[in-house]
Amino acid sequence: MRYCQIYDFRVLGRLTLRQYTLMMQAVKLRKLDEERNLHWQAWLNQVVKSTTKKGNGKNAKLAPKFKTFDAFFDYSEAEDKIKGKVRKPEESDFKKILSKANRKGGT
Repeated sequence: MRYCQIYDFRVLGRLTLRQYTLMMQAVKLRKLDEERNLHWQAWLNQVVKSTTKKGNGKNAKLAPKFKTFDAFFDYSEAEDKIKGKVRKPEESDFKKILSKANRKGGT
């Protein structure tokens, strides 16, 4: 009740399982948006503070640890997980799996 902000028991009693499921998914997505905002703030703080060295000696430069926000927090992956969508593995993942299978099959 508190997450969906429905306080009338008559309304709650008339909800179908499908409606309830959709409402709970909406609650999770709203919480995901809040989490994204927290991660965004953390990322901004990290960008200001976190760096790595690139190069050697006098020519060494400092660079941010994460180049993009998506490298820090993958919002679309988290959203797809909530919605029950399955992502297709990258082509490089397929190559890794095939090469591993070929190594095991040959021995």
